[in-house]
Amino acid sequence: MKSKKHRSNERAIAWLILCAAAVAGIVFCIILLFTGRVKTIKITGGTTVYHIDDEQYELSAEPLVCDGIQYVPGADILANCDYEVSWNNEQNALALKNKDGISYVYLDNVLVSHLGEPMQFANTTFSRKKVMYMPADMVNFFLDENKEKMTIEGDLKAFKIPTRDCLENTPDPDDTYRLSGNVSEYNNVYVINGNVAMEQLYYPDAACVGYAQVINSIAAAFPESKVYDIAIPTMSEFYGPRQIYTNQTNGIRKIYQNLDRSVMPVNSVKALWEHAGEKLYFNTDHHWTQRGAFYVYCALLEAMGEDIPSLDDFQTNNIENFVGSWKNFVKGTPAEAQLTNSPELMERFMPRVQYTGDIYSDQELKERTGKSEVINLNDNTYSTFIRGDQPVTKYVSNAPSGKKAVVIKESYGDAFATWLVDYYTELYVIDPRYWNGFANHNNTMKLRNLSNVVGGFDDIIVISYPGSTNADIRGAIQSLVN
Repeated sequence: MKSKKHRSNERAIAWLILCAAAVAGIVFCIILLFTGRVKTIKITGGTTVYHIDDEQYELSAEPLVCDGIQYVPGADILANCDYEVSWNNEQNALALKNKDGISYVYLDNVLVSHLGEPMQFANTTFSRKKVMYMPADMVNFFLDENKEKMTIEGDLKAFKIPTRDCLENTPDPDDTYRLSGNVSEYNNVYVINGNVAMEQLYYPDAACVGYAQVINSIAAAFPESKVYDIAIPTMSEFYGPRQIYTNQTNGIRKIYQNLDRSVMPVNSVKALWEHAGEKLYFNTDHHWTQRGAFYVYCALLEAMGEDIPSLDDFQTNNIENFVGSWKNFVKGTPAEAQLTNSPELMERFMPRVQYTGDIYSDQELKERTGKSEVINLNDNTYSTFIRGDQPVTKYVSNAPSGKKAVVIKESYGDAFATWLVDYYTELYVIDPRYWNGFANHNNTMKLRNLSNVVGGFDDIIVISYPGSTNADIRGAIQSLVN
């Protein structure tokens, strides 16, 4: 028979065991509460505000939708959901670190490195307005690892994802707008019916491959910048009589097909063909019009994933009786008088931003040679656009993008640059012919030096026409990075 003392000890032990079990149960419940409950992330369309449970946060940009697929600035959300988020330049990817390790979400890609293992999603990431967007299912994949779930409600802003367009689905221009009638040739200038002049240029296959390699070398030298290549057809591609047609579209296609994936091509042919019924080129000058340049500018914005402006939003200050450069090329021939007596309208679209423009002759931006107006109202030649070809022209504006770019161009880029000033907060326009071509700089002027002076470029844009693929200009561009 047990003594009272023994029974008392048993009761005490039993009580301790019961208390310990109760404490353990409480601890377990607390652990379960805080580790097992699911956080809910709620995003509402049309705003940048979102909620994690009852806490309110702000997205760096509003969520978007394309073809029914939802996209969000994933870094913002994951940074508030137990991930350490950073950008890895070497990987060109978003680095996501949690208790299990590091994953990488690659820009402009459907691939993810999840804790060292490759994964592929159905839809790509992309960058828009300096913000990296991820498809919603990709974000939810990483949230699910931390027992979190994102929902998106309401209508999202629709947009089109930038894609690499190498003209695979762009047909060669047909004869819809081709001129016919009397064709005369003077000093390699073709004059149609006495009032429209154009030249016969083409993109040689070998030169196209070499030109693409030059653009690739720029992208390799500037991995921190996004590189865009824009090859432009001349007037004869859409309007030239069949006997002088050279299929520049196929040459542009050849360039783009040989670009590295780090370079974004811009489909100028499609952009211009869609508006070929409008005045895209001058009849009396060897350049395109500012209107033609606008449509290719819109194609560039589309390749960036940006919103497209309306041409109607820009005020004009036109020249009514413009006669361009061709009269000088055919001097002393019957075509000189014919073209001089065929004046045309030069549209001039004025910038919407406030800006300052300065011209320099050196890469350190110490040798300022004058001011540069986007549209020089006192000039009735093609040089009305950014005061024509200069070594370096710098524009600083109140454009809201906050982005900085350099455009490498020949004279076709003059009309094009007028539109870039409206988008970039800081723009540098350089003509490689005046850097390392006939300006006798002996190949000493380097794009990296300019980049270091100005603090780097978000974007590098190379724009050219068929003549730029020849060895001299191609070499002048190449020497910028060698």
